Amino acid sequence: MSNGKKGARAAFSSVDMSNVDLSGANLPTVDLSYCVIKGAGMQKLEFLMADLPFTDLRGADMGRTDLHGVKLKRANLRNANLVGAVFSEVNV
Repeated sequence: MSNGKKGARAAFSSVDMSNVDLSGANLPTVDLSYCVIKGAGMQKLEFLMADLPFTDLRGADMGRTDLHGVKLKRANLRNANLVGAVFSEVNV
């Protein structure tokens, strides 16, 4: 495993992933800009340095998610569960 240091960056720009369960996934540097991820299960997710600008995260369960270095410019977090989420060096 390269731990995200080798290979292409995962890019899912403008994809509808509403109600998908991503809980526990490790998605460093992923590009989810302009995605619709409403109501998704995202607990204990590792989103290190991910791009989420203009992403619709309404109602997503992001409890205990690591959002270190994530770009959230104009992301919609209305009614998202952010209890225990780690927001360090986040760009909003």
